[in-house]
Amino acid sequence: MSRPCYDEMLAPEAAVRPHYQVFAGWLARTPTARIAQKREQAERAFHRVGITFAVYVRNDTVFMRTTRGPQRVDVICRRVDDDHLDLRWQPAA
Repeated sequence: MSRPCYDEMLAPEAAVRPHYQVFAGWLARTPTARIAQKREQAERAFHRVGITFAVYVRNDTVFMRTTRGPQRVDVICRRVDDDHLDLRWQPAA
């Protein structure tokens, strides 16, 4: 039996974690078509910019280039397949 995945937005009792309250509100009031549009925009951006070009390391800290300037990245998830997401921290050698 596999262990349940960690849900960073919802606590085990299905309550929205405090740092996700604003996002959860946006999700609740945003039409599905608009969310799909935003997903497509993100996909196009990843294809155009490429995640390997948008993420970099400076002084042993990972940053991501954003429209608001560099933002620190704490975790990088690597999708292996639809049923598995590799969440292990692997610091650079």
